[in-house]
Parts: sequence; structure tokens; C-alpha cells
Amino acid sequence: RHANSRVLEATRESAEYEGMATTVAAVLVDGEVANLAHVGDSRIYLWSGGEIELLTRDHSWVNEQIENGAISPEQARSHPLRNVVTRALGGRADLVVDIQSRRMAAGDVLLLCSDGRTTMMPDDDIARLLAEAEGDVTKAAKTLVGAANERGGEDNITVLLLKFGE
Repeated sequence: RHANSRVLEATRESAEYEGMATTVAAVLVDGEVANLAHVGDSRIYLWSGGEIELLTRDHSWVNEQIENGAISPEQARSHPLRNVVTRALGGRADLVVDIQSRRMAAGDVLLLCSDGRTTMMPDDDIARLLAEAEGDVTKAAKTLVGAANERGGEDNITVLLLKFGE
């Protein structure tokens, strides 16, 4: 919420920042608990026991249409409004941030990523690349960014992997 206030303040103080907004996926680790916050269409995934799970819900027009049954996930991938977010930092003063806490186990990996990564490949491909990295998060991050770029790299591609130990 503080970041949202700062973005809104910047847009009021300088005309060059008018209309500026951004999405965010964040984690604060406290021991074995991961506290997650997210706004927009940046995502947080959990890689655990060889399975991938999306922990966040996209705040986007196309995701709302999917949830309402108006379009399919396949149609959303190429929809002309796929980049329209319905919640973002800098969008409005009364921002709602999705927050959750999860207890993590040794070997669990959190993947935080921008929509530039998620729009370029399906979740099954993410899972395959994480499995092929065999727990090496540096290798996995480079592979995920490289694969998104190879598939067109239409937007900025940000990937952060956080592996939990004993």
C-alpha cells in the first residue's frame, strides 16, 4: 500500500508519470512461512514435490472473462485485451492487495514472475523446465527467461526463484 501511495504521488507531481502503474508479486519470508502479496498479473507459483501450483489470481480483464466462462484459457492467450489489468500499483488510492501465508517445506521453490514470462509459455512448460533444472534455481531462472525470449519475448521478462532449505 505504501508503494501504491508513492506511485500515485509521483503521477501527481510530474506530468511525465501520468498514467503510470505497475504490477507486483512479493514475498516476505519468516522462518518456514512465506508471506505473499500480489497485485496485477505478475504471478507467484509453488514448485513442490515435482508439481507446480499457481498461488495467485491474475487481476486482469481476460482472467475475469475466463472465470465467468465467457472465454477459454486458450482464447485468453491471444485475446487483444490480454494485457489489460484490473488492479495495479498506481491505479487507485483504495488498492486491494491479495495477501496469503504459506508454510514451506525443505526443497519447495517459489517462482515470482512478470506477465512477460507467463504469456510466453504454459504452466506445463514451466514445470518441465523446473524439473529439468533438478533444484538448481540459477539454472532454472536462466532457462525460464531464455525460453520466454525464444518464444517471442513480447514484454519484460522477470523471474525470481526462492528455494527453501532445512
